[in-house]
Amino acid sequence: MVKPAPVWKPHSAVLLGVDTGAQSGWGIWTPKTLHIGTIFNRVGAEAERIQVVEAAIQIATAADLDLVVVAEKWTAGMGGKDRRMNAATLMGLGGAWRDWQRVLQHCRVPKKRIVRVNARTWQGKMLSGMGARTSEQLKRAAKLVVCSRFPKLAAAEHTPDAFDGGCICLWGSQSGEVGSALANSRRWPTRNR
Repeated sequence: MVKPAPVWKPHSAVLLGVDTGAQSGWGIWTPKTLHIGTIFNRVGAEAERIQVVEAAIQIATAADLDLVVVAEKWTAGMGGKDRRMNAATLMGLGGAWRDWQRVLQHCRVPKKRIVRVNARTWQGKMLSGMGARTSEQLKRAAKLVVCSRFPKLAAAEHTPDAFDGGCICLWGSQSGEVGSALANSRRWPTRNR
């Protein structure tokens, strides 16, 4: 399957970026703002996920923009480059994604409005040229990218996973995959969802 080409001008939409894992970093991007945070997998995490998804829906509705969810995905071995991707890790990431899927279904987010992006794809686009190789270096690079575009976020306390959620949003803001999701589905959310 041929991937859609990226766009030069950011999409006119609201994006909810999700970095799945034991700590789920998230970002809510609009063409003018970025909010980021982290949800720790613990009692009450589902309610927090619902709050994040509902906030994204409210922002999209208030701005009269479409919403697209952009969620990270992982594959076994990542082409042999990532030794952390063993069976137990993949099962944990799959469980974290199922938790998000349940919430997205609960909030009635259409499947056509969910884009999955391989971790290496968004990292390659957003963090290329920064010399980041290790997990810690990738996390620091993500923070630099997000804070260079949204300097106010540098002053607040955020986990490294929150900056990954922000970078996933930034990748999505110009990705062809998000453009396809916007073009190939009906307007969502609508004011009367």
